Amino acid sequence: MLYIVIIEYKDDAPIDVIQKVSDLLLSIGESIQLSRHSFFLFTDVTAVEIRDAIKNSPYEISSILVSTVSSPSAWRNLLPENDDIKEFLHK
Repeated sequence: MLYIVIIEYKDDAPIDVIQKVSDLLLSIGESIQLSRHSFFLFTDVTAVEIRDAIKNSPYEISSILVSTVSSPSAWRNLLPENDDIKEFLHK
């Protein structure tokens, strides 16, 4: 299942916290960072399990949204190349 994960960090989280959250998501499934606060995650676990893994992590997270993604989708000016996003959407 393909999810979008949106995370709001407490205060102004340093880059290492963002990298640690990215690593956490990679431990759950295949992930690509879309922006400072958002990721695509392809995994077999549920949205609740993803949320709980983030919630129970030692990182200072103030808000979490985990939702499935479907096509068609549209975006603009994200971190990855457009082709990388398209490839991820068609897993």
